[in-house]
Amino acid sequence: MPAATGAFSELIAPGLRDVFTTDLGLAPFQGEQILKVKTSTKHTESDLSRSTLGAIPVVTEGAAVTYDDINEGYKKTYTHVQYGLGFAVTRVMWEDDLYGQMVDASRSLAQSARITVETACANVFNNGFSSTYAGGDALALFSAVHTLIEGGTSANAPSTNADLSKTTLRAAITAFRNMRDDRNNKLVIPPKYLIVPAALEFTALELTQSRLDPESGNNAINPINGRLEVKVWDYLTDDDAWFISAGKDHPLMRAQVIWRVRPQFSNKDDFSTDNALFKVRFRMSTGFSDWRGLYGTSGG
Repeated sequence: MPAATGAFSELIAPGLRDVFTTDLGLAPFQGEQILKVKTSTKHTESDLSRSTLGAIPVVTEGAAVTYDDINEGYKKTYTHVQYGLGFAVTRVMWEDDLYGQMVDASRSLAQSARITVETACANVFNNGFSSTYAGGDALALFSAVHTLIEGGTSANAPSTNADLSKTTLRAAITAFRNMRDDRNNKLVIPPKYLIVPAALEFTALELTQSRLDPESGNNAINPINGRLEVKVWDYLTDDDAWFISAGKDHPLMRAQVIWRVRPQFSNKDDFSTDNALFKVRFRMSTGFSDWRGLYGTSGG
């Protein structure tokens, strides 16, 4: 009896799919622990920022309430990018029981998917100091002079970039809490994460988890102890850069990854070669719609 169309790839697909899914799921995406995660059902997604309302004035008895205007700000459009890669399994590989090679190929495909997703997410920060990847105010994600819709500026970066140290981290925490809304009012956002590349992991842990001042021999207390959780992001490309975040679940956090289609593993037969074809495909977009809730420096 002739084999049905797709029988060869279907024969080995379950095992290879299990390997791919297991390997991809061994650890959560680091980028999803730092960026806000959204899903989409459309070709593109758009965010439109608006100014905040002003402070509430006193209303005297019998007087009318004042009505304020909410002015339109900047529009950010996310266009989802499609990614795909595959490998082929020959009938000879199957007939000669070279299953290990097939498993290696599936495992490698999972690793390729992880690298691609993580790199796309991390590039929001990696490109965060370049005006080529500017936001709505024509400035990079991290800037000392972000333009406010109602006039004035606010910062989520120091005026002079500096390496991670006790002094610079304390200054960054203070600046973080001094961020302004578009009416130039303090937002008072509590910092949650200190995000660093692998090269700064131990410096970050010493600064945030030492009970005593890590840069003093006088038994002074460390006021930063326990205040920030360290997140090591292995896909950050600048070994000197470091960041503070309010956390991906904070309402003002607008650096994000948007999933249109999460990684999908599929298979098909190639009639002309007798190869079984396997591929992964996904669609996603990353970027930022607003800079608030983040603070960063590229280091000294």
